[in-house]
Amino acid sequence: MRRLNEFILLVALITPCMPKIAFTGEISMYLLEILLLIFFPKLIIKSFYLKRILLIFWLCICFSTILSFFYGPVEIGGAMRCIKGIIYLPLIYIASTSRKYSYYNMSYILIIAAIVNVIFHVSQGFDINNVNIWDSQLLMSGLSRWSFSLASGQFVTQSAGGSHGIWGDYCVVALCATWIAYLKGKLNKCVFIFSFMAAVGSLLIAVSREAFLVLLCLIVAFIMSNSTRNGRLHINIKAYLFIIIFIICSIWCIKNYGEHLALVQKVAYTIESVSDSGEEQNLNLRVGAWTVFGLSLLHNPWAILVGYGFNHANYVECIKAVVTRLYNVDYVTVPESFFIQAWSYGGIICLVYAIIFWVNIYRFFKLEKVRKRRILLLGLFVGLLLASAISGAAIISDLLYGQFLIFIGFLIKERRTSQSSSIE
Repeated sequence: MRRLNEFILLVALITPCMPKIAFTGEISMYLLEILLLIFFPKLIIKSFYLKRILLIFWLCICFSTILSFFYGPVEIGGAMRCIKGIIYLPLIYIASTSRKYSYYNMSYILIIAAIVNVIFHVSQGFDINNVNIWDSQLLMSGLSRWSFSLASGQFVTQSAGGSHGIWGDYCVVALCATWIAYLKGKLNKCVFIFSFMAAVGSLLIAVSREAFLVLLCLIVAFIMSNSTRNGRLHINIKAYLFIIIFIICSIWCIKNYGEHLALVQKVAYTIESVSDSGEEQNLNLRVGAWTVFGLSLLHNPWAILVGYGFNHANYVECIKAVVTRLYNVDYVTVPESFFIQAWSYGGIICLVYAIIFWVNIYRFFKLEKVRKRRILLLGLFVGLLLASAISGAAIISDLLYGQFLIFIGFLIKERRTSQSSSIE
C-alpha cells in the first residue's frame, strides 16, 4: 500500500505538467483522478486533518446538485466536480505519510510546469508576445483547461472560461513551498531563484490579477518577516537586497517589455479605468452577480437552505425571474466569490463549513513554530482568502485544490517529524 501511495503522490505532484484526458464533451479527468477514484475506498477510511470538514462541505454540494436534477436541467459536469472534490481528500493523508517526497519537490515541479506551459502553448500556435488579455481562451494559463480527446486524438479545451486564476494561484502556492524549503535549508539559492522566476514569469503571461494579489501578500509577508525580531525593528540586509533587485528587474522589464506582458497590460487597464471613471468593469460584473444571487434567495427562499447545486444551467434558470426585474445591472452568471459560491452550490450549511475550513487553515498556519516561515504562511493565507472572497472559487478547482491539499499534508509530515526529533 505504501508503494501505491507514493506512486499516486508522484502522479499528483507532476499533475501541473500534464493535460487531462477527455472521455466525452463534458467529462475529462486527470490521470491522478482516475487513480484516486479506483483506490478511494481504501484511502478514505484513513483518519487525517480536514477530512470531516471538507467531506461535509462536498456532501452538501453533492446533495444540492442531485436535488437540482429533479426540478432543473441535468448537468453531468457539475456532478463530476462534486465527486472530484471528495476523491481528492486522501491527498492530505498520502502526502503526510510519504517517505520519498516533501514540499521542496514542489519547487522542481514548478520550474518544469512553467517550461511545459510555454512550450505546449507555443506548439498550439499561441503567441507569447501578442496576448489578447480579454480572451481567456488565448492565455497561457497552464494545462488544466486542456484535455487530450480520446475521440479525436487531439488536444482540446473544454472550458468556456480560462484557468488563469487557478494556474496563477498554484504558482504562488508552489513558490511559498519553495520559499519555506529554502528557509529550512532544503534548497540552494539557484533552485530558489529559478523557482521564483518560474512563478513570476507564469503570472506575467497568465493575466491573473487574483494571483498577483496573492503574490503581493506573500512578498509583503517576506518583507515583514525580515523587518523585525523579538518585537523590535531589525532589518535583514540580504532579504532587502533581494527585494530591491527584484523591484529593479521588474521596473526594467515593464519599461522595456511592458507592452508584451499580459499581466502588465491588465493591471495598467485597471489603474486607468479606476482613475478615469472610479470603477472597473470586471468588479462591476462581480458585484452585479452577488446582487443577483442575493435577490434570488428572496425569490427562492428554499435556496437559502439547499442552494442551487453545482449546476450552472439550473442556476441560470433559477435567477431568470430576478434578472428580468433588474435594469442596467451587469453581471456574470457565476457568483464569483468562494463563500457565495459555497452558498449557491450547497446551501447555508455548506457556507458554514466553508468558513470553518478557512478558520482551520489559519489556525494550522499559525501553529508554525519558526517565525519567518509562519509569517510567510500567513501571508499566503491572507492572499488566498482575499482572492477567494472577491474573485472566485479557484481554491476548490482541481489543480489548485489538489496541490494545496498536498502542501498541507507535507507541512503535517514535517511537524510530526520535528516533534519526534525533539522528543528523542
